[in-house]
Amino acid sequence: MLYEPSQFEPLIDEPWDAARVEEAIAAIVADADAAFDPAALWPAHEWDAGDAPLPLKNLYVGASGVISALDALRRRGRAEPSLDLAAAALRTLELFRVEPDIEPGETHYHPAALLLGETGPLLVAFKLAPDAALAADLQALLPTSAENPTDDINWGLPGTLLALPGDARVDGRVAVGGGGARVGFAAPGAPRRGRSLAPGRRLPRSGHAPRSRRQHPRAAPPRAERGARPRDGGRSRPACGP
Repeated sequence: MLYEPSQFEPLIDEPWDAARVEEAIAAIVADADAAFDPAALWPAHEWDAGDAPLPLKNLYVGASGVISALDALRRRGRAEPSLDLAAAALRTLELFRVEPDIEPGETHYHPAALLLGETGPLLVAFKLAPDAALAADLQALLPTSAENPTDDINWGLPGTLLALPGDARVDGRVAVGGGGARVGFAAPGAPRRGRSLAPGRRLPRSGHAPRSRRQHPRAAPPRAERGARPRDGGRSRPACGP
């Protein structure tokens, strides 16, 4: 069996009802407000926690993810949590730094990981309570992701890249944050010069500047060669066709 049906809401054969959805969201937010404890944060399901130290603080299944979701709902006008989300985010980061969510024997952990490392709680705290100290912490932490050998979203560099905004540059520079506090860094081995990275554009390989057609024009054959007849009397095989 791929999943346990009792752990999920069953599908229903009813038309979409926006009011019903808004009521459900409000109930979830109210439950999150009521279940929060300033010291213990939120209780964790045993399947999520495993053998990791409690409370869970990470962005994936921990308090940082709950805080980020509540903030998103608030910013979109879908809910109005009663919690002080900035204070909760800072408390979560504090607890994560004291004891990260690492199960015994885990070999993939890296602090710069977004979903299961320190980057998640740090980024949420910086987003809700931006200041120079958190900006400096991000600036120091994010570049260390280049040394992370893990290549999945949860533990590795691909997840950390999701933390970078749309104004990332080809030379590896990035700025995040708001409220007058921003973070920037240049990735190790990145070329000195860069251009804004447009959607769908690939980053150059480390140490290689992007090629430019203007800088490397394709030389045209001499005019005499373009109009010359083949030496075999015109019996050369054409470039295409049968």
